[in-house]
Order: sequence, then structure tokens, then C-alpha cells
Amino acid sequence: MKNINSRLEDIFLAVILWLAKTTKSQVLSNFISEYVEQKTQKIQHEIIRQKWDLAKADKLIKSMR
Repeated sequence: MKNINSRLEDIFLAVILWLAKTTKSQVLSNFISEYVEQKTQKIQHEIIRQKWDLAKADKLIKSMR
């Protein structure tokens, strides 16, 4: 299901990007910029969360030794 959602998102963004380029629409360009910014922030947050999870796991493993 995740792959389907990801693929649909890719297709949607490709269409929006194509429309923005062909119509020179500032509204679509702004939408894409905001969307990319939000995605970037979400990915950065996920990376930080994974680093914290890894640090917790390492600490747990060291305490078990």
C-alpha cells in the first residue's frame, strides 16, 4: 500500500510540475516549493527520530553487557 501511495504521489507531482512549466503558473510553482519544503522538513524530522532511536538502542545494548 505504501508503494502505491508513493507512486501516486510521484505521478501527481510530475503532473503538477509539468503544468507549472507549461503554463508558467506562479501558483503551481509556489505549491511545489511549499510541498518540497514540507517534505524536506518531514524527512529531516524522521532522520533525527531514527538517530535518537539508534542511540537508545545502543544504550540499551551497552547496559545489557
